Amino acid sequence: MYGSAPDTFGKNIANPIGMIWSDAMMLDFLLDLHSMHERAAPLSVCGPLDKGIALARKLAVPDWIISDERHPRGRRTRDYAGFSDPDSSKNALLIECAQHWEAAALAVAQDVAARLLVLHRIVEPMDLPDGWQLRPGATVVRLRYLLT
Repeated sequence: MYGSAPDTFGKNIANPIGMIWSDAMMLDFLLDLHSMHERAAPLSVCGPLDKGIALARKLAVPDWIISDERHPRGRRTRDYAGFSDPDSSKNALLIECAQHWEAAALAVAQDVAARLLVLHRIVEPMDLPDGWQLRPGATVVRLRYLLT
């Protein structure tokens, strides 16, 4: 994407953030997988909307759901392109899988990805690679947490 920002229009200058935003506009569902700096239990960060909380509950993993209003450093991809519009069918979920070097981080990422693919009927459960779904759905706890 070139020249999508007013100050770069027609100058043949790349606008990387414009590429990210334009990609976000094409998505119906966004699964944003992260690992953490500190050791902590995996968690879903679903934003303030009921549709994000509902998606986290349908996936039923990780055990913890954080419903946050915003990130102190600014907007996340899930804050754009309909993901933050309660009337849009677009939905997004950020998963903090585990600490960077823990083997559990990969296992959680695979499990959540597998559940999302099955939920949206992209694959059948029997077609998933062995070991991708770790366990039956967990008990989910909803927390309202505002980062300031």
